[in-house]
Amino acid sequence: MKILKTIILFSFISVNLLAQDGVIRGRVYDQQNNKPLPFVNVIVMGQEISAASDLDGNFLIVGLEPGFYTLLASFIGYKIAY
Repeated sequence: MKILKTIILFSFISVNLLAQDGVIRGRVYDQQNNKPLPFVNVIVMGQEISAASDLDGNFLIVGLEPGFYTLLASFIGYKIAY
């Protein structure tokens, strides 16, 4: 019974911790023609977290603590953007 209580308690703590994760959603597009850019690397500076944009230029980064972050976007043929 002790093991079951520990597992239930751990699950409860894990769910609460996951509920506090921050999420960054965005869209990457070409500034000149407003077309979405697929497969752009979007990196959270100072973290080991990144994502790539989908075919519509959308990206989603999860697993962050709520706060302020600097993003770096890189794509072949374009200047790096912060």
